[in-house]
Amino acid sequence: QAERRYLARTTETWAPLRRQIERELNQLLPDTVRTHPVTQSGYEYFSEIPKGGQYPVFYRRSVAAEAAATVLLDVNQLAGDSEYYALGGFALSPDGKFIAYTEDRSANESFTLLLRPISGSQEVGELAAATAADVAWHPDGRSLLYLDAARAVLYRYSPGMTAVELYREQDPSYSLSLESTGHDAFVLDRKSTRLNSSHQIIS
Repeated sequence: QAERRYLARTTETWAPLRRQIERELNQLLPDTVRTHPVTQSGYEYFSEIPKGGQYPVFYRRSVAAEAAATVLLDVNQLAGDSEYYALGGFALSPDGKFIAYTEDRSANESFTLLLRPISGSQEVGELAAATAADVAWHPDGRSLLYLDAARAVLYRYSPGMTAVELYREQDPSYSLSLESTGHDAFVLDRKSTRLNSSHQIIS
């Protein structure tokens, strides 16, 4: 926050010119910027930045039926009028009914893990605070895997239960990250340093 205030003060005299340049650049942009769809399990997934929007909207559309696209996450709505907002990672549940995602509203790379249904009630549940951006569904399809903000501890969260510690990295030169293998049965827990990395399959 202090760095942003300093930047605002030191560049205040350039603000009119910056706004003019932004307007001119925006006029050159298309009304919407859409990604190429990716097909998986009978659905197309894509995102677009709507005209006047600052953040993307993520969609899902059935390949078989001529149905309208369903909004998975509208990052513009999530951000609201927040001074700072960053979407970390997100993961769709194996049954396609829920989406888990992480967000940072403090600009300190400390994220909050949340869960929301794709359709019906849009109530959002906060599952954990002070996490890393990474999130993945466990192969059982019912629980979530996430990391603490320091990327040293791997947790598993199951609905109605407290989070369980699965792994703690003892070497401070290593950090953890989560990565989906693209297969429903496996998720990678990757430890890495500048010199080497290792992979552990969670099943």
